[in-house]
Amino acid sequence: MNPIKRKSYCRFRLRYVLIAKLLTIMMFVAVSGYAQTLPSTFIIKGTVTSQKGETLPGVSVKVKGTSIGATTDNDGKYSISAASGNVTLVYSFVGFTIQEVEVNNRNTINVKLAEEQNDLDEVIVVGYGTQKKINLTGAVATVSGATLTERPAPNAANLIQGRITGVQVTQPSGEPGRDNPNFLIRGRSTYGGSTDPLILIDGVAGSFNNLSPDDIENVTVLKDASSAAIYGARAANGVILVTTKKGKKGETVFSYRTNFARHTPTALPDLITNSAQYMEMYNTAAARSGIAFRYPQADIDLYRNSPDKAQYPDFDNMDYYINPANVMQHNLSISGGSDKSTFNISAGYLDQNAVFEGYKFKRYNALLNYNNNLTKSISVGTIINMTYKDRKEPPFTGENMALLVYAAGPLYGPFLPDGSGRIVSRAYANEGRNRNPQEAYAMGEQTTKEYNVNAQAYIDIKPFKGLTWSSKVAINYVDEYYKMYQHPYSAYLLQDRAAVTNEYVANSFGPDILGVTDQYSKVLNPTVYSTLTYEKTLGTGHNLKALAGFEQLSYKNQNLRGRRIS
Repeated sequence: MNPIKRKSYCRFRLRYVLIAKLLTIMMFVAVSGYAQTLPSTFIIKGTVTSQKGETLPGVSVKVKGTSIGATTDNDGKYSISAASGNVTLVYSFVGFTIQEVEVNNRNTINVKLAEEQNDLDEVIVVGYGTQKKINLTGAVATVSGATLTERPAPNAANLIQGRITGVQVTQPSGEPGRDNPNFLIRGRSTYGGSTDPLILIDGVAGSFNNLSPDDIENVTVLKDASSAAIYGARAANGVILVTTKKGKKGETVFSYRTNFARHTPTALPDLITNSAQYMEMYNTAAARSGIAFRYPQADIDLYRNSPDKAQYPDFDNMDYYINPANVMQHNLSISGGSDKSTFNISAGYLDQNAVFEGYKFKRYNALLNYNNNLTKSISVGTIINMTYKDRKEPPFTGENMALLVYAAGPLYGPFLPDGSGRIVSRAYANEGRNRNPQEAYAMGEQTTKEYNVNAQAYIDIKPFKGLTWSSKVAINYVDEYYKMYQHPYSAYLLQDRAAVTNEYVANSFGPDILGVTDQYSKVLNPTVYSTLTYEKTLGTGHNLKALAGFEQLSYKNQNLRGRRIS
C-alpha cells in the first residue's frame, strides 16, 4: 500500500472514531437531560361521599386544565396522579353540583358533593296557562329576567341573544328606536310572508320594543309544533311568551336601578384621509374606467404642499361624524302585598343617542300589575303597561347616513373655511360625488311620537278542586304621529370660484324642497279569551290535565297622511 494513502486512511479512521465517540457522548448527555426533565409524580387519594355520608361510585375526578382523570370505585375511593401538589381537582357526578378543590400539596382529600337543586317542579309558562317542567314533552326554553338584566341593553329583545338555544336574534339597525331585532326560531319558516314569531306579553300580543328590561319576570320560548300548537297558524314561526313582574306577599319593597353606557363602533373601515393620495388614486381609477374628469396635477400639489389646510384639507369624515354615544337608563319599582292582594308599580326612562349627531330616542315606561283574592276561590287582577316613545332624526336613516360618511372623500369638510357656516357641496364642479353628509342635516328633520297602551283585566274562578275558569279582556292601543320638515338650503364648491369676484359658487345637490309631511296612525286590537282547565292526580305519578276554551281577536288600523311641497 502506498505510504501516503495509508497515512490518509489512518487519519480518516481516527477522525471517524473521534466523531463516533463525540456522538455517543452527546446522545448520553441528551438522554440524561431528558431523564432529568421528566415530571415528578404527585399522588392524591381520597373518598367522595354525598352530604348524607353515602359513598358515590363513578364520580369523575380530573386535574383542572389537563386530560388527566380518574373515577371513584364502588366504595367511592379514587387515586389520581398529578405533576405537582399545586393543582386543582374537579369532581363531577350526575345529579350533584360540580366542585373544585385546590390540592395544596395534600396527598389525601375527601370530598362531600352537594345535590343539585331539583328544578323539575319548576312551573313554566306555556300556552294559556302553566305547566310543571317535569310534565313538559315539547321543546320549551325559559330564561329569567334576572339573567337578562345581567348585561345592559336599551332594548329588552336584544338581551335574549345567546341565552336560548335554537333562537337566532339579529339586529337590523343600530339606530336608536329602530333597533327592534328579528327572531328566527329553529330555522326559517313563514306565516303570512313573515318569519317573525308570535310574541305575547302576559298572554296578549305585543312588542318587546315597548318593554323595559327591568319589568320582565321571565321569557319562555315555544320552539316546536307540539308546544305551540294550541295557538294554531299564528305559531308557525314559534311563540315567545313574556311575563311581567308581579308583586309578592310581604313588606313593601322599593327598588331603583340605573345604568349609564357609552356606545362606540367595534370596527370601522380604514378610509383614505390624505387628499393628494386620494386624488392620485382617483385619477388612476378614472383612466382605467374611461371617466373624463381628472384632478389637475397642480391642484394635487396644492393639497399636498399648501400650508392653508382650511382651504386644502385632509379631512377625516369618520372622525368628525362618528363619536361615542351616551345611553342612560333609570327604573324605579314599588312592590309588595298581603294575604289578599299583591301589587307591582314601576316607571322607567331611557335616553339613547346615536354615534351620529342628530339621532335621538327617548322612551318612558309605566307598569301596573295588581292581583286581589276576593275569596278562596275567586281572584281578579289587572295589568296595564304604558309606553311613550319619541324619536328624532334627519330625513336620512342611520344606515344611509353611514353610507354618506363612508363615501365622502377627504377633499372638503362640512363647511366653507370663511366662517360663514355655509355648507360645502363638493370641491370641483365636474367631479363625480356623493352628497356631503352635512347636507343630510341641512335638509330638515323628522319626528316620530308613539303612545302605546296594553291593558287587560282577568278573573280566575275555582268552583271546586281541580277546575279553574279563567277569563281575560285585553286591549292593545297604539297612537303614532309622524312629521317631517324639508326646507331648501345652499351648498357651495370649495375650489372652483367665480371668475370676476372670486366668490364661492353655489352648487346644491338636487332640487330645493320646501315641504312638510304629517301622518297619523291608530291601531286598536281587542282580545277576549276564556278557558276551562281541569287537573287531577290519579294514583302515584299519574296526572290528568285538560283544557278547553276560545279566543277572539280583532284588528283595526287607521292611517291618514298629508303632504305639502312647494
